[in-house]
Amino acid sequence: FIFMNKLSTAKISIEKTNNMLKASNDTLKKTIHNLKQTQEQLIASEKMAALGGLVAGVAHEINTPVGISLTGITHLEDSTKNIIAKYENKKMSQNDFDEYLSISNEISSLVHNNLKKAAQLVRSFKQVAVDQSSEEKRIFNLKDYINEILASINSITKKTQLTIKVHCPEDIIINSYPGSYSQVISNLIMNSIVHGFKKNESGNIKINIEKQDKTIELIYIDDGKGISKDNLPKIFDPFFTTERNSGGSGLGLNIIYNIIISTLNGTISCESEENKGTKFIITFNV
Repeated sequence: FIFMNKLSTAKISIEKTNNMLKASNDTLKKTIHNLKQTQEQLIASEKMAALGGLVAGVAHEINTPVGISLTGITHLEDSTKNIIAKYENKKMSQNDFDEYLSISNEISSLVHNNLKKAAQLVRSFKQVAVDQSSEEKRIFNLKDYINEILASINSITKKTQLTIKVHCPEDIIINSYPGSYSQVISNLIMNSIVHGFKKNESGNIKINIEKQDKTIELIYIDDGKGISKDNLPKIFDPFFTTERNSGGSGLGLNIIYNIIISTLNGTISCESEENKGTKFIITFNV
């Protein structure tokens, strides 16, 4: 009887323990689910923040050529009114007309060149912004598109002392997700600017691309301060950053990692030593 009583008590205790473990497991599942949702929301916010920065940067860039064009066309309008008045009053000399032709030619060239620059900025911004927000697949020339990406973030890169060089064959045409390529390239460059170099420090960034059969290899190299041996295994972890006090979110490289693995069906690895720069080796299946 005593044995049976102990057995019954033990059974009840096991059931209670199982119920507690089940409740704990359910709580953990909910917590993990909530964390995943939070991470997705933060990544989406980070992407939108990057797009917002792109909008602000391009708006600032466009302001200069448009402002020059407006000033030029206003001057041309005044000169035209002046020459018309002289002509109508029969006071226009040959020198007046020659001077007007010279001014017209100079201002027309100035306005044309600046409006071309503004149009190129708008075209690059429009394509990159649409690609980043739509995530649709399309056919594009890889080198041309990388140049558009660089043009769209020029307002940021021109404030640095960094030289960016791209080595990519002219004939790589792929059917893929250009917005994902844009996020990978721009985030890598921003990562170098924020983490790889001190403010106003000179440096180099190289983007080397090769295509072999159905695989594209992208080698991204900067000659900045590099990554410590302790931090290197953690750089793709969400929320890991060495710039927390400076507003770093720790999502930049994690976003790159997820895009390459999930969207582009590729791989990414990193090689780095302190004071010897950083190298990312990325492969995409196309």
